[in-house]
Amino acid sequence: QGNILTRTALAAIIGGTASAVGGGKFANGAYTAAMQHLFNEEFQTLAEKRAWLMSGKNGANFKVLDNPLADGGAPWYADLLHGARQVNIYDADGTINLISKYLKLDSDLVRSIIYVEESQGWYDYFTGKIKAPETIRPMNVHARLWKLDANKLTTNRTYNIIAGSVILKSISNNLAPGQGVRHIATLYNSLGSTTVSPYGARVESVYNEKPWLKTQNYPR
Repeated sequence: QGNILTRTALAAIIGGTASAVGGGKFANGAYTAAMQHLFNEEFQTLAEKRAWLMSGKNGANFKVLDNPLADGGAPWYADLLHGARQVNIYDADGTINLISKYLKLDSDLVRSIIYVEESQGWYDYFTGKIKAPETIRPMNVHARLWKLDANKLTTNRTYNIIAGSVILKSISNNLAPGQGVRHIATLYNSLGSTTVSPYGARVESVYNEKPWLKTQNYPR
């Protein structure tokens, strides 16, 4: 069946020829056909389509519908103290503030994501010894979806936070007007979502509560 470049080039040639026959310009028709082919045929999921759109521009206008049934409470297995401590660790050397300031991103949104991921994803300390996780903490970045270095995401936590923060910023820039923390967090957790998820509601709850402020002086 050929590779993605071959298939896309073929779509471009066919589209360009059809455009020229119809009186349009070959180049314009070829470009449009190639982009349509990439978007409709090569990306199998909504998440992949959105990731591709985000890589090239802002203002894609993603819409996430509200969901009054989304529960923002902590799951039973969450280690809340661990989540707060991890946020405090990254706050201690100014990493979160520095990255957020550079990206013009809300630093408490970054803290909320780290808190939720660390408090709810601690179990991969154990499961990760059996099978390497696809998403990597502290910000639980999906290496394959975003085409990032999984080893670097694992061994360099600053790189991990930068990567997660850039994704958050890009999601923010591509949301429809009126969307907030719960919508951003929903897409951060699952880019193919169309309604606010329990994860999104949980991050918004944490964002409002800021539980890491209560543990700043705890031993680490």
